[in-house]
Amino acid sequence: MFINYTNHPSANWGEKQTRQASEYGEIVDIHFPAISPEMSRDEIYELACRECERILCILEYEKDSAVLCQGEFSFTYLMVHFLQSKKIKVFTAVSERKVKELSEGDISCKEVEFCFQGFREYDDRRMRPKPDEELHPSVYKKEFNRKKKEETILITQLGLGGYQNTTYIDEKGNRIANTGYAFDAVVQKENPDKMLFIGTRNSKWDDVIKWYSQDLDEKEKEEGRELGILISEKKTDWKAAEAFLCKAGRFEKVKIAIIPNGSSEEQLNEYFNILFEAFNQILDKEKNTRIIFDISNGFRSIPLYMMMFIRYVGMISNKKISYTVYYGMFDARQGNATPLVNLNTVSELTEWINAISEFRSFGSVKKLYQCLEMEKNKDNADEVNGIITEIQHFDYALNSNNLYYLETGIKYIVNLDVDALQLSSQAKLMLEDLRKDFSDRFVDETAMYPHAKMLVKLSQLFTQQGRYGAAAVSVQESIITYIMERYVRTYIMDTENLNSDEYERYIQQYDKRRPVKEHFDRKVNAYMSARGKRKAVSDEMCRFMELYLNIKNDIRNVDAHIIAREKVPTSAKMEEWLNKSIAFMLKDMNTFIPQSQNNGFAVLYEDFRIEENSAEKQKYAIEFIRGTSHGKWNLINEGQPEISADFSQKLSAAGVKQETVQKLRQELLYVKNRSEKNLIFTTSDLKTIPLICKILNTWFETDKQRKPQSGEVLQYLQTKRDMKGKKKTAYERLESVMKNNLLQKVLNILTE
Repeated sequence: MFINYTNHPSANWGEKQTRQASEYGEIVDIHFPAISPEMSRDEIYELACRECERILCILEYEKDSAVLCQGEFSFTYLMVHFLQSKKIKVFTAVSERKVKELSEGDISCKEVEFCFQGFREYDDRRMRPKPDEELHPSVYKKEFNRKKKEETILITQLGLGGYQNTTYIDEKGNRIANTGYAFDAVVQKENPDKMLFIGTRNSKWDDVIKWYSQDLDEKEKEEGRELGILISEKKTDWKAAEAFLCKAGRFEKVKIAIIPNGSSEEQLNEYFNILFEAFNQILDKEKNTRIIFDISNGFRSIPLYMMMFIRYVGMISNKKISYTVYYGMFDARQGNATPLVNLNTVSELTEWINAISEFRSFGSVKKLYQCLEMEKNKDNADEVNGIITEIQHFDYALNSNNLYYLETGIKYIVNLDVDALQLSSQAKLMLEDLRKDFSDRFVDETAMYPHAKMLVKLSQLFTQQGRYGAAAVSVQESIITYIMERYVRTYIMDTENLNSDEYERYIQQYDKRRPVKEHFDRKVNAYMSARGKRKAVSDEMCRFMELYLNIKNDIRNVDAHIIAREKVPTSAKMEEWLNKSIAFMLKDMNTFIPQSQNNGFAVLYEDFRIEENSAEKQKYAIEFIRGTSHGKWNLINEGQPEISADFSQKLSAAGVKQETVQKLRQELLYVKNRSEKNLIFTTSDLKTIPLICKILNTWFETDKQRKPQSGEVLQYLQTKRDMKGKKKTAYERLESVMKNNLLQKVLNILTE
């Protein structure tokens, strides 16, 4: 089709002009619009856009069409520019001007005749590449990379060829390179150390060899020509091709990955092994790596595979792997200028999505730190460092159930003014998503018992993430926190003479919480071991106690259990216990007045008592049992620290007997000595360690809700592997459990 976009109807054309226009098909007249002198630049631009769309709609299904465009100059300029960007040929009519002078008396005039000579195509040569003989391949420039702390790998795909030479430009319109290959422009811009070419056997490898042969001497060019012939005949040695490209392009390393066409599921499955092997062969596992993708040509599925591999390697490796994506937008070229677009925004958004997903799913902040580090620049460094510090505090709180930092961290995230941050749009998008999620999950303006409710919601989060051990800790801590917020608050405030603010700080201290927890454990063990007493509490509370013991014994303590178990609870069972416990807690919190006397926790704490300031007295005894800040365990320190001025008076005030400390030390050293010599413990050895036997038997009874069986202590004292497969001796097991799980039981022995 030939469109006549002028003010001269085709009906008035001469025979020659009509014949030449008809070579493109049917001639269609579209009237050139009247351009008023009053029209602004914006108005002319908008009109040109509309007119261009109108012409394109007419030509949508017409091949080998052309447009004759003549008229007001500024408007014509825009129309030619727009139509050429859509690959439409645009012409102007070329005429010969003939002038005749006519005179009649005193009157003379001129007669002008325009004779059509042909059509001339509009041509913009500003961005046209130089002739082929003047094009040069971009090569690796080693001198630019001497101070680099990471290697850079360019991954590109090669198709069936036929690529047109064009001028690739950056986002500011600056020329990068004149080339037919987008990857060559990326080489010029990024100077990668290594190249990974991906293609099929039918890809135009011989053209790439020819491209890199241009600046070589005659001998090397002949080598490239012969290699190209072998490739075209499917007889190539790919190692030779890699070596040639590496030398010609001056790269540190080149790898070629030959993939199938991907026309079947079986061939697609081959991609994984081929690409993964090629990627690992070119990757230096000792260096941090920056991957650059050129996705301009080839199969669109390949970048998806490669990004998957990069993420996998980044997760299993301690090295840092980042990536950038480039796309040569040949279809969007203007004249002959083709944009080389950096798609960093897409890759960075992907990293943020993965970071937030990892944080939500697994509680891991590693990727979140990395993404925030990527956002750092000279203007926002302090701001970003502040965010990282707050998240580090929150990460600590998540893993330690520290009430103060938990609440502080949650409040920080919920109140984060994301819009005011000097961060990228994708960072703001993801942080706002995290802020909203935390707000929906944790914020409850009308909530009573806020500390306990926050821990319950945290246990919900951990359960959803499959972090059952962390969820178990949060459930147990939420129970004690809830009891202290609701059931023993008045009693403790009166006994310890505390005001409300002081009590808020009181419930966050471990040694203050311990008496409440020990009382709860005693009640649970008493009710569950003596079934006749269960009528004192509701059936629902009994079921909750069973769940509590399951969580305590089979989730939280499973790794340090007394006897290795053949059957560990399934994930589904642990999730069931946790969810039912959480539901019970939330129901009790939302019940303002128990329906009957034996509902809730109140009945368990009717007889709760603490000695005035007793917790303060026991603090020093606990400190003594755990050991010094340097890690020296006082219970095996033959220097007898219990008689020193630092401990003597404080231990005496707590009721700790020095002679019992010394007797327990002798027993522990006896176990330590036999363990170091790999000696097996026998029944006669038990007579030498009566205090240790008593501590262990008390533990067994509490843990199992039954009298310990004969031989259980001996079985515990054998060297064995824990649930993580680590081998531990009797002494190593005793040291760990007495410093942590059995602190109170050890203290009870020392005060008898």
